[in-house]
Amino acid sequence: MIREVKFESQDRRMAQILAVLNENGIASIEEANEICEKQVLIHTKLAKKLK
Repeated sequence: MIREVKFESQDRRMAQILAVLNENGIASIEEANEICEKQVLIHTKLAKKLK
């Protein structure tokens, strides 16, 4: 689930953000969000194993 985020000069900055994502092989904000969520799950599982 993607949370709606608002920030200063969002309209102007979104093109720059998408360009950087694309340079790194990420097609969209949604895909970037999925990657972040997977990393959180990986780190959460690792932390539980270390306890």
